[in-house]
Amino acid sequence: MPLWRLISLRVVEILSTIVLLLFLFYNLAKPLYRRRSFTLDGKFVVGGLIALVSDGFLNGQQYIFAWNSYAANAGSWARFTSFHRPGAPTRYTESLLWGPPMYVYFCAGVAIVGCKLHAALRALFGPSLNNEAIFALVWVDAFVSDFVVENAIISTTHAYAFAKTYGPLTLWAGRVSQFPVYESVFVATLGTLFTWMRVQAGGCGEGLSPVERGYQRWRAGVGFRGRRYGESWLPGMVRGFAVIGFCSAACVLCYHLPLNWLGVSGDCEADLPDYLMPGEWQGRERGKL
Repeated sequence: MPLWRLISLRVVEILSTIVLLLFLFYNLAKPLYRRRSFTLDGKFVVGGLIALVSDGFLNGQQYIFAWNSYAANAGSWARFTSFHRPGAPTRYTESLLWGPPMYVYFCAGVAIVGCKLHAALRALFGPSLNNEAIFALVWVDAFVSDFVVENAIISTTHAYAFAKTYGPLTLWAGRVSQFPVYESVFVATLGTLFTWMRVQAGGCGEGLSPVERGYQRWRAGVGFRGRRYGESWLPGMVRGFAVIGFCSAACVLCYHLPLNWLGVSGDCEADLPDYLMPGEWQGRERGKL
């Protein structure tokens, strides 16, 4: 791997780590410390990091998503995930520094920016532009942003690559930097879904997202603390798990499963250098995996 590309990879890792720390501080630690509040954005951050575990689904059947072995890593936990095919590659290196932040800034980050864009468009056009059109523009913005960011990272750092894709929807087919357009479609859809959740919470008097509403029906006396009966931790736990569960389900259903399906059914293989290949490919025919 060329030195300049390795330096670029380290820069991306450092910047990604800084972005993650900023999200953790401003959306999680600061509200918890100052207001004892587990905000919706904080739940999005935690939920995105938990959803990272589902990365193993990407290569559960075949090696469709390539990881750079020079990145800071701790190997892969793919073989421990559900539905992992016996014999599928497991000797590859999932990133520890640039990977987790992506689940934060492409979910919580897109939602924060998307809400600002939604509010700006609403203020600019008023009732002449309906809500569906506004969210369509938010989706387009998320699509373009993802397309630019991902292609910039792939072309400069080779931090990752799409090893196997569906040819008719792939740009620069056969190259290391081949890019399936549906990647940005799925990421934009996921980010817009998070944006919708945040917009809905902002329009609710209690600040509740759709998946949190109705938590009051849980028996307030269960798990009470303090002197007053009914001062319970259970409703808050229900709200937190509802949002975190939404984050995990959304990542799997809107991103991992469709990306995996199109990758496995595709026949467009990238010409990968050694540092992007799994250990099982050494001396074996790539198409078998």
